[in-house]
Amino acid sequence: MRTRGGQRIVTGAVSGTLTPSAGTSPTEIGKLYAGFTYALATAVELVLTPIVFFLLGRFLDDRFGSGPVIAVTFASGAVLGVVVKMFYAYRAEFARQEEGKPWTR
Repeated sequence: MRTRGGQRIVTGAVSGTLTPSAGTSPTEIGKLYAGFTYALATAVELVLTPIVFFLLGRFLDDRFGSGPVIAVTFASGAVLGVVVKMFYAYRAEFARQEEGKPWTR
């Protein structure tokens, strides 16, 4: 345990991170960091996947001289795929959290 500016500091759930020890447990902090990590990964996946597919489609459009048809098709398919994946992942996580609850019996 160290002090910084008169405040007690303990090492948090993520190595090398300092967090105040004002009533928060490492488990709560770990869950918080896991939530931030999941949100960032989802945001990156939601944005970058269609961009990568669009660029791949653009490359193929230039190669075949077909206008933006392949790029738009690939990007639309990527958006649809990411949304469907997020929907089913949400449903699975929700079902996992609801498992064994009284209202699910």
